[in-house]
Amino acid sequence: MIPLKFIKIQKGKNMLVYNGFLYSKHEVYENKIVWRCSDYKKFACKSRCHTTSEDESGEILKHTDHSHAQNVAKSEAIYKHVFKKRSIIILFIKCIN
Repeated sequence: MIPLKFIKIQKGKNMLVYNGFLYSKHEVYENKIVWRCSDYKKFACKSRCHTTSEDESGEILKHTDHSHAQNVAKSEAIYKHVFKKRSIIILFIKCIN
């Protein structure tokens, strides 16, 4: 099982990173979370991704095709930026303790 990747955007919400695409949380059900392509408005993309939870321990249940090409570089750049910010914060916390 591959752990899910998430990034936290400025508003404090998680976005799912999967196969070079970004998804925002759309609907929550008792046994699954439905994520919608973040380019839903820009490309009228109807792609969805269903997961078992909204953290790294979850699994992909299913996903549908996109109406546009993936942008792996953008997704990975955002993910790396967020990871770098988290590392700096952790380092800062360790330094002050």
